[in-house]
Amino acid sequence: ETETETETETETETETETATATAAGTATAAETTGGAAEASTATAATSTTSSDRPIPHYDVPFTLAVRMKARLGRAAAAVAVGELAIAEVELERVRVMLDDPAPFRDETARAHRRAESHFERDDYRPIVAGLLAVARRGEGDVAGAYETLRERHAIYEARYERYERDAYLLELARIDAQLAENAYRRGELALARRHVEAGLRAADEYTERTESELDETTVALVRAAAELRLYGRVPARAFEIDVLARLRDTFRTIARVTDGRFAHERFLFPIYLAALETPARGAARERED
Repeated sequence: ETETETETETETETETETATATAAGTATAAETTGGAAEASTATAATSTTSSDRPIPHYDVPFTLAVRMKARLGRAAAAVAVGELAIAEVELERVRVMLDDPAPFRDETARAHRRAESHFERDDYRPIVAGLLAVARRGEGDVAGAYETLRERHAIYEARYERYERDAYLLELARIDAQLAENAYRRGELALARRHVEAGLRAADEYTERTESELDETTVALVRAAAELRLYGRVPARAFEIDVLARLRDTFRTIARVTDGRFAHERFLFPIYLAALETPARGAARERED
């Protein structure tokens, strides 16, 4: 009986201790939960207070650079989808903004630095001129496109004279190719020839300065010279270069290109060579006779 009473008392004490521990744990958990709830409430209150505060970034007006860049983006998108009239209107507005005497950007407003391009005001002028030339040509204003391309050419000429960067030479050659094509469409063959020759001079200088391989712009200009001879009936003596010799040398070079570049020219140039060489051989035989 004594042992039984002792065991009963021991079990009772154990159960009492367990119940006490459980109650204490429950109280602790309740305190913890209550503290977390209070902390959550305080955090929410803080968040609400922070969200009510004005954000300084939105209080700063957009600079001329940001507004101009946004309008230029709309113009480029309009060109891409064929809305050329809208593009031309937007681009003319951008040109007005570029001539605005107001500061282009606020150098003290660091909040806007990420939204602005590193381009300066004049860096946008050739971009605007190029897009405007595309829009005008697409609308059928070939003469207007020519004048805009001339403006773009003048910008890069001034840049090359100032900085002497090789990339500007290649850009001048590209613009001359576009000007030659424009002049040919308008029937001004002598002007087209002058642009082809100017483009080849710039492209050759670029190749010499950079020691680079034959590029697409040079091939396009050689093709344009040959087509002026064949389709424009421009005589060989009108050119400052030997078109036949230049065509032959260019074909030898592109014939060794094994990838997809110059695929059209590899097909066309032998035909052009045959067409240009036949009259020359006939004239040579006549002189021999």
